[in-house]
Amino acid sequence: MPDLPIRRMLVYRHGVGYFERRGSITGAELRLTFPRAAMDDILKSLIVLDLGAGYVRGIDFETPEDREAQIKRGSIHLSDTRSLLDLLRDLRGRQVRLWIDPERRHEAQSEETVEGAVIGIDVDEDEPLDRPLVSLYMAEQREVRSIPVKRIARMVILDDRAASDMSYFLRAAQSKEDRRAAIVRLSEGEHDLLIGYIAPAPAWRVSYRLLAEPKIADGDPSNGDGQSAGGRVTVLLQGWGMFDNQLDEDLEDVELTLVAGMPVSFRYRLYEPRTPERPLVQDDERTVAAPIEFAAQSAPPAPGAIREDRAAWHFPAQRKAMSGHTIPWTISVSVLMKSNIRRRRSALAKSAARCSSTAWRIRSAWHADVRQWRRLSTDAWTGARNCSTTVANSRITPSPACGC
Repeated sequence: MPDLPIRRMLVYRHGVGYFERRGSITGAELRLTFPRAAMDDILKSLIVLDLGAGYVRGIDFETPEDREAQIKRGSIHLSDTRSLLDLLRDLRGRQVRLWIDPERRHEAQSEETVEGAVIGIDVDEDEPLDRPLVSLYMAEQREVRSIPVKRIARMVILDDRAASDMSYFLRAAQSKEDRRAAIVRLSEGEHDLLIGYIAPAPAWRVSYRLLAEPKIADGDPSNGDGQSAGGRVTVLLQGWGMFDNQLDEDLEDVELTLVAGMPVSFRYRLYEPRTPERPLVQDDERTVAAPIEFAAQSAPPAPGAIREDRAAWHFPAQRKAMSGHTIPWTISVSVLMKSNIRRRRSALAKSAARCSSTAWRIRSAWHADVRQWRRLSTDAWTGARNCSTTVANSRITPSPACGC
């Protein structure tokens, strides 16, 4: 990134560093590239300041997908050895214009132009590059034409979507796997930018050198007229800090600081998208209770007939003659209610097992039905007893108090 060089660096002992870029640029955007492994730290710490009259609009980052994943997203996929055949294959259904060379080149003929939708390509497996045919459908003439691929001199993609997919494939194919770009959007005009961020950096190291030299005084015999210093030496201690530049640019006029401390540092995945799982709530399966069916019953006999039937049961002579009569209808209604209550109870029990949250409502409804059945049964038997008592007292004459 020579447009905005590094002017300040702080390197720590635990594998991170602070990098500060500063400079003047003109335009509405600035492209920065970073290693893919540093994108989490970049997103966590990046700051962009315009110290001039302009302002920062925003920052765009490339997708975290690798190159293969980006290529698969498009509709055009070209190989390294059969790119033209792959392109014609992926253009199926798209409008193209082809310029075809004449069959005999020594004849003075101009190129033929054909326009239509690509149907497909037929390849001879024995000679895949010499004898393939591309088929075009010309809608106006309702004609299908097969053209040898080796005679195609030029091709224009008329479909806008296909042309866009072709450009997308070429951009994705030339992208670097280990680099990611960030585009800083700026306002128009001049900008005095300061960009700072934290990124992984090799830990700096230190080495020491001890240089000792004898101190020679004046009059030393070994050094002219001077005198010996009596074994005294001069010692020089040097400390060398070593830093590995793994950046893609040379460092010039950089203020470098080597920090011996190890501040708190951590990694957090901010670059890769993450979609948390959410619980799936489904509707409870509810079974509608079956309708309650009542068997057809004959109409109840007249009150007088019931009294006569009751009276016949009290007299042995008439009991035989009444043997063909059915039981009183109040008793059959009671039996029917018991059957319906059992069926309703079974259906409600199954529903309570499937839906525990509404079990208390079902139990309340069941108890209400039981209470209703008991009330009906009590009323029925009370009415039957009243009828029997009335018939026993009057024998034949109906009682007005009978409720049958």
